[in-house]
Amino acid sequence: RTRKKNAGAADEKEPSRWEKLRALFKEHGATFAALYVGANAATAAPIMAALTLGGVDGPELVFWAADQLQLTFDLSFLETVPKDLVNAFLALEINAWLEPIRL
Repeated sequence: RTRKKNAGAADEKEPSRWEKLRALFKEHGATFAALYVGANAATAAPIMAALTLGGVDGPELVFWAADQLQLTFDLSFLETVPKDLVNAFLALEINAWLEPIRL
């Protein structure tokens, strides 16, 4: 019987994104945190400004997307959420799509 090299390594699971961020913060401290927050803010703020100045109605956009994707979720609660808050969440989501470019 032969023993495989690194047999235990295959059983280890890859750390989550949050765990990677925590490890980077522990390694680099406040400098990393400032850079990470700054990089996200530098792209999220213009996206939010574009959505606001462009007159995007966040809840209507979500309703339209749900209709196009034929989602059956009850999204009626969005009618009570302020439009700017929905736009802020949309800006954060679009900002997350830009993460590979920022890296």
